[in-house]
Amino acid sequence: MRIPFTLLCFFVSYASSQCQTLETVLQKGHELAVIAVAISPDSNYVATGSRDKTAKLWEVRSGREVRSFLGHEASVNALDFSSDGKYLITSGGDKTARIWEVATGKELYKTEAADKLLTDVAISNNNQFFIVAGYPDTASVYDMQTKKLIAKLPVNADQGRGYGVNIAISKNN
Repeated sequence: MRIPFTLLCFFVSYASSQCQTLETVLQKGHELAVIAVAISPDSNYVATGSRDKTAKLWEVRSGREVRSFLGHEASVNALDFSSDGKYLITSGGDKTARIWEVATGKELYKTEAADKLLTDVAISNNNQFFIVAGYPDTASVYDMQTKKLIAKLPVNADQGRGYGVNIAISKNN
Protein backbone atom coordinates (compact mmCIF):
# COMPACT_ATOMS: atom_id res chain seq x y z
CA MET A 1 0.00 0.00 0.00
CA ARG A 2 1.37 3.35 -1.01
CA ILE A 3 0.83 6.43 1.13
CA PRO A 4 0.41 9.63 -0.85
CA PHE A 5 3.32 12.04 -0.43
CA THR A 6 1.10 14.86 0.88
CA LEU A 7 -0.41 12.57 3.52
CA LEU A 8 3.07 11.43 4.55
CA CYS A 9 4.24 15.06 4.84
CA PHE A 10 1.18 15.88 6.93
CA PHE A 11 1.79 12.90 9.24
CA VAL A 12 5.50 13.72 9.72
CA SER A 13 4.68 17.39 10.31
CA TYR A 14 1.93 16.54 12.83
CA ALA A 15 4.06 13.95 14.66
CA SER A 16 7.02 16.30 14.98
CA SER A 17 4.80 19.08 16.36
CA GLN A 18 3.43 16.73 19.03
CA CYS A 19 6.85 15.48 20.18
CA GLN A 20 8.51 17.02 23.19
CA THR A 21 11.56 19.03 22.37
CA LEU A 22 14.84 17.97 23.84
CA GLU A 23 16.74 20.49 25.89
CA THR A 24 20.44 20.19 26.42
CA VAL A 25 21.60 21.39 29.81
CA LEU A 26 25.32 21.70 30.31
CA GLN A 27 26.36 21.54 33.94
CA LYS A 28 29.97 22.43 34.48
CA GLY A 29 30.09 21.56 38.15
CA HIS A 30 33.27 22.47 40.00
CA GLU A 31 36.39 23.30 38.04
CA LEU A 32 38.72 21.93 40.74
CA ALA A 33 38.61 19.27 43.46
CA VAL A 34 35.66 19.03 45.85
CA ILE A 35 36.95 19.09 49.44
CA ALA A 36 33.77 19.51 51.52
CA VAL A 37 30.27 18.02 51.40
CA ALA A 38 27.10 18.59 53.47
CA ILE A 39 23.60 17.15 53.16
CA SER A 40 20.55 19.35 53.78
CA PRO A 41 18.34 18.45 56.76
CA ASP A 42 15.55 17.23 54.46
CA SER A 43 18.08 15.17 52.41
CA ASN A 44 16.89 16.80 49.17
CA TYR A 45 20.10 18.75 48.54
CA VAL A 46 23.84 18.34 48.80
CA ALA A 47 26.22 21.27 49.10
CA THR A 48 29.80 20.94 47.93
CA GLY A 49 32.83 23.15 48.56
CA SER A 50 35.77 23.22 46.22
CA ARG A 51 39.29 24.41 45.60
CA ASP A 52 37.75 26.53 42.80
CA LYS A 53 36.60 29.02 45.51
CA THR A 54 32.90 28.13 45.17
CA ALA A 55 30.21 26.22 47.00
CA LYS A 56 27.45 24.64 44.94
CA LEU A 57 24.00 23.32 45.75
CA TRP A 58 22.84 20.12 44.04
CA GLU A 59 19.41 18.52 43.91
CA VAL A 60 19.84 14.90 45.03
CA ARG A 61 16.97 13.38 43.04
CA SER A 62 17.98 14.78 39.65
CA GLY A 63 21.67 15.51 40.18
CA ARG A 64 20.98 19.01 38.85
CA GLU A 65 23.12 21.93 39.96
CA VAL A 66 20.73 24.40 41.61
CA ARG A 67 23.05 27.35 42.31
CA SER A 68 26.55 28.50 43.10
CA PHE A 69 27.64 30.50 46.13
CA LEU A 70 30.33 32.90 44.95
CA GLY A 71 32.51 35.18 47.04
CA HIS A 72 35.34 33.26 48.70
CA GLU A 73 38.80 34.21 47.49
CA ALA A 74 40.33 30.78 48.18
CA SER A 75 39.21 27.15 48.59
CA VAL A 76 35.92 26.45 50.37
CA ASN A 77 37.11 24.09 53.11
CA ALA A 78 33.94 23.37 55.07
CA LEU A 79 30.20 23.89 55.00
CA ASP A 80 27.11 23.19 57.08
CA PHE A 81 23.35 23.69 56.74
CA SER A 82 21.18 25.25 59.43
CA SER A 83 18.72 22.75 60.95
CA ASP A 84 15.82 24.35 59.04
CA GLY A 85 17.77 24.23 55.75
CA LYS A 86 17.42 27.96 55.15
CA TYR A 87 21.08 28.85 55.60
CA LEU A 88 24.42 27.48 54.52
CA ILE A 89 27.66 28.45 56.24
CA THR A 90 31.03 28.08 54.53
CA SER A 91 34.61 28.66 55.55
CA GLY A 92 37.56 29.09 53.31
CA GLY A 93 41.23 29.45 52.75
CA ASP A 94 40.60 33.19 52.52
CA LYS A 95 40.29 33.08 56.35
CA THR A 96 36.60 34.03 56.32
CA ALA A 97 33.33 32.29 57.05
CA ARG A 98 30.19 33.28 55.20
CA ILE A 99 26.49 32.69 55.75
CA TRP A 100 24.32 32.29 52.66
CA GLU A 101 20.59 32.18 52.07
CA VAL A 102 20.06 28.77 50.45
CA ALA A 103 16.92 29.78 48.49
CA THR A 104 18.61 32.68 46.70
CA GLY A 105 22.38 32.16 47.03
CA LYS A 106 22.67 35.62 48.56
CA GLU A 107 25.56 36.20 50.97
CA LEU A 108 24.08 37.40 54.27
CA TYR A 109 27.17 37.70 56.44
CA LYS A 110 30.96 37.49 56.23
CA THR A 111 33.27 37.24 59.24
CA GLU A 112 36.34 39.40 59.57
CA ALA A 113 39.36 37.59 58.20
CA ALA A 114 41.03 35.39 60.82
CA ASP A 115 44.78 35.38 61.38
CA LYS A 116 45.09 31.99 59.69
CA LEU A 117 43.22 29.48 57.52
CA LEU A 118 39.78 28.28 58.68
CA THR A 119 39.08 24.55 58.45
CA ASP A 120 35.57 24.02 59.79
CA VAL A 121 32.22 25.67 60.56
CA ALA A 122 29.01 24.51 62.21
CA ILE A 123 25.57 25.88 63.03
CA SER A 124 23.89 24.78 66.26
CA ASN A 125 20.80 22.59 65.97
CA ASN A 126 18.60 25.30 67.48
CA ASN A 127 20.07 27.86 65.03
CA GLN A 128 21.11 30.12 67.92
CA PHE A 129 24.86 30.19 67.25
CA PHE A 130 27.57 29.18 64.81
CA ILE A 131 31.22 28.28 65.33
CA VAL A 132 34.21 29.02 63.12
CA ALA A 133 37.60 27.35 63.66
CA GLY A 134 40.84 26.41 61.99
CA TYR A 135 44.52 27.19 62.44
CA PRO A 136 43.97 30.18 64.70
CA ASP A 137 44.36 29.07 68.33
CA THR A 138 40.69 29.79 69.08
CA ALA A 139 37.30 28.64 67.88
CA SER A 140 35.00 31.65 67.56
CA VAL A 141 31.37 31.32 68.64
CA TYR A 142 28.90 33.84 67.16
CA ASP A 143 25.25 34.60 67.86
CA MET A 144 23.31 33.57 64.75
CA GLN A 145 20.79 36.41 65.05
CA THR A 146 23.10 39.36 65.78
CA LYS A 147 26.31 37.91 64.28
CA LYS A 148 28.18 39.18 67.36
CA LEU A 149 31.07 37.24 68.82
CA ILE A 150 29.92 35.41 71.97
CA ALA A 151 33.05 33.52 72.98
CA LYS A 152 36.49 32.37 71.95
CA LEU A 153 37.38 28.79 72.88
CA PRO A 154 41.04 27.70 73.03
CA VAL A 155 41.94 24.98 70.49
CA ASN A 156 45.08 23.27 69.25
CA ALA A 157 45.04 23.02 65.48
CA ASP A 158 48.06 20.68 65.30
CA GLN A 159 49.52 22.79 62.54
CA GLY A 160 52.41 20.42 61.96
CA ARG A 161 50.11 17.77 60.50
CA GLY A 162 47.87 20.23 58.68
CA TYR A 163 44.53 18.89 59.93
CA GLY A 164 43.22 22.09 61.42
CA VAL A 165 40.19 21.87 63.73
CA ASN A 166 36.96 19.91 63.24
CA ILE A 167 33.73 21.01 64.92
CA ALA A 168 30.81 18.93 66.18
CA ILE A 169 27.92 20.40 68.14
CA SER A 170 25.78 18.27 70.48
CA LYS A 171 22.20 17.63 69.32
CA ASN A 172 21.07 18.69 72.84
CA ASN A 173 21.67 22.42 72.47
